[in-house]
Amino acid sequence: MNNLSELSEWFSLQSREGIPYSDYMRIVIQDPTSKAFFDGANWDYDLQHAKTFENVAQAESCCAEQQLANALVAVKFSDPNSDFSFPVGTRGALLVSRSRTTKIKSLC
Repeated sequence: MNNLSELSEWFSLQSREGIPYSDYMRIVIQDPTSKAFFDGANWDYDLQHAKTFENVAQAESCCAEQQLANALVAVKFSDPNSDFSFPVGTRGALLVSRSRTTKIKSLC
């Protein structure tokens, strides 16, 4: 994968076995503190109002455009036990790459 469009296609919500991913999976932006979801303009606690993105790259681009530096990109499934999220940006990438018990002095 050499460019963003190839990466976007790889992570896009196309389909698996004829079932669109959008039927059981959503990519959204979530506030890590309040747990509210970004609806494209404001924060809302109802997942149904959250803006859904076709792929992770779109969600991260939206965070950059809206200056949501501390947001999470959340992947929500019909089974909440499968949900996962990760922080946006380089600071977030650093936090994800370390174990939860490791304190990073410059961020503490």
